Amino acid sequence: MYERRWGLTLLCSLLILVLGTGLTWISLLKEDSSVEKRGQVSLSTGETAVIEPPDVPADLLTDVIRLTLTSDVRCSLSVSWLGRERTHLTRGLAILGLAAYESFTITLGEPAEVRVTLVEADGGRSVIRYIYMVLGRRMPYLYLAIPGAVLCLLGLGLLAMSFMRFLMKRNRGPNAHGAEEACRN
Repeated sequence: MYERRWGLTLLCSLLILVLGTGLTWISLLKEDSSVEKRGQVSLSTGETAVIEPPDVPADLLTDVIRLTLTSDVRCSLSVSWLGRERTHLTRGLAILGLAAYESFTITLGEPAEVRVTLVEADGGRSVIRYIYMVLGRRMPYLYLAIPGAVLCLLGLGLLAMSFMRFLMKRNRGPNAHGAEEACRN
């Protein structure tokens, strides 16, 4: 009976350990995700428009943030944004000369408001189309990490207990109880 309990504890501990490790591994799986915002603004020479970033979910780990601008006529644009680099704020500024229906892509460090000013345009007016895209990764099963870690710890504890029982059984020998009775007689 004692040997069966030792073997059963060992088997259960290994199964729980494998289950916990599996849950922890699943919790680390990532899937690619993207959020984008499309729109257009109509500007006259000297006017400024503010392009808001898309709503980025809190669980999205951003990799690349791009703003693509396209004009319907030949024009010059002043594009500015305020970003954050670890410990300090940075300001980005670009002066773009776009041909009609030519696209220009700006890579940003983080989602931020972008101000676009029309410096000059053929005909004095331009329609600027934009695509504000945030590419990243999500970890949809992250909530499984804590139960997986708890199961791993439980499995390790049971494994240690079963190993201790094995060592105690080995030190006592197969007839430990019979030997004690023989000494008493």
